[in-house]
Amino acid sequence: MRSFEIYHARDTVYFSGVLRADAIDDAMAMVDQIVNEARYPTLTVDFSRTEKAFGNFLTVLLNRLVFLRHNRIDVRITDDEFPLKSQLQRLNFLALLDPEKYNARAVRTDRALPIMRFCDADEQGRVVDVMTQALLMQIPGLERTQVRSAQWAISEITDNVLNHARSVTGGFAYAQINHGLKNIEFVVADAGIGIPRSLGELDAGVALQKAITEGVTRNKETNQGNGLYGTWRLATLSRGVFALHSQRGMLFVRPDGTVKSLDKARRYPGTFVIFQIDYSDPNLISEALTFRGRLHEPAFDYIEKEFETADDNLFRVRLKEYVESVGSRESGKKISNLINNVLSMAGGSKIAIDFTDIVMVSSSFADECFGRLVTKVGPAEFFSRVTFENTDAALRAIIDRSIMQRLRHVAIAGDA
Repeated sequence: MRSFEIYHARDTVYFSGVLRADAIDDAMAMVDQIVNEARYPTLTVDFSRTEKAFGNFLTVLLNRLVFLRHNRIDVRITDDEFPLKSQLQRLNFLALLDPEKYNARAVRTDRALPIMRFCDADEQGRVVDVMTQALLMQIPGLERTQVRSAQWAISEITDNVLNHARSVTGGFAYAQINHGLKNIEFVVADAGIGIPRSLGELDAGVALQKAITEGVTRNKETNQGNGLYGTWRLATLSRGVFALHSQRGMLFVRPDGTVKSLDKARRYPGTFVIFQIDYSDPNLISEALTFRGRLHEPAFDYIEKEFETADDNLFRVRLKEYVESVGSRESGKKISNLINNVLSMAGGSKIAIDFTDIVMVSSSFADECFGRLVTKVGPAEFFSRVTFENTDAALRAIIDRSIMQRLRHVAIAGDA
């Protein structure tokens, strides 16, 4: 039984129930009936009956709505207050759809990131950086190969939008970390020419099969053709979701890992891909990113770019660039994950925590960030490898007191 219902009346499309990726086809059908068949110059989207909407559905829908606005269709969201409105604001759905009416929220590295739009290489680079940063701050105990693979996959898929899609509205990207399932879901959507046309293949199903085949690309002089192939491998070996829809072609992975493709699916103007990567097994990476019999190791990864210094024995974490607040345990936990991950990836090098432009931190932040981290990695490891830069006496006193209180608490618990 379906968990959603989508219908339209005149120029309004109504969404009710729970909207997941399986609702995308029905949503596109209703939008097309209003815009292409009835030819209304306006489109009103009504979420007042929606119980819940997942980021994958919202990203793909937003991509379509922004394209319609670009083509002079007056797309509107009902002005009335509705339960989903706060989520749409948090994901920047409303701000990206109608920036003149809604203000964008600051990007937060939460479990579910906001939807991000990219139209050039700089914006695409920021998307990749923000998503990679979120992994380091949300998932403890990562290995560097895992970070590299996730960074590589999202970089390749978003780069495809800029190099092949010819989308006049750029691309839209979204990521969500599912801690319970130990996977990361990524969504990338564009309103471009589509994979069949890009590859010059009339059969859409065949085009999508080619797109996930090793080494297939429109231009072998500039591309290796492994972006979708490697991403598909990462997803399927993770036993996660991989769904690709472009024009009338649709390709998805069955639960047993086999691939199903269609060449007469409902037309989606452009392309979207939804994929999941398992982060619980680092060995998946070497198997998935093996091209022409050789393991691919992405060069100049996020760790090198953001934390390595001219001194080979020193990594630096500039706290101000990663922290939203220094007054809460939530922020302290994110920074603790980040520092711990960098420690494990630094190969024995020292880590300098730079407090430039941070005058004071709360005791709860210091305890969550540094107190717990000392007990996790061990005092000897922590004090031999971690240093603090640009702190005054008052700030250092708060940090030191939090560490000592945490160590004392652990010692008492151990004695008991």
